[in-house]
Amino acid sequence: MAPNSSPSAPTTINDYADFWRYQIGVNVIPADTQNKKPVVPWDQWQDKPISDELHNQWKEQGKFSKGIALIPGKVWHIETIYLIYILYS
Repeated sequence: MAPNSSPSAPTTINDYADFWRYQIGVNVIPADTQNKKPVVPWDQWQDKPISDELHNQWKEQGKFSKGIALIPGKVWHIETIYLIYILYS
């Protein structure tokens, strides 16, 4: 799934990572969801976007294989809604 492509139902964990990044616009990091721990440090991504290069590198390396975690906050990856924030309560 690429930016601005028509949405289709995600089928792989990489598809889900792409969905949350490109369709919803939030930062997504690799996580071990069974143990509820991030695979990579997450705090640096609260205030800046994750680059396409790094996102794709994580996919190629299989880092999303144990799950994904969403970084709530600013919508970074959809320019038309750049003033929207995603919050968890």
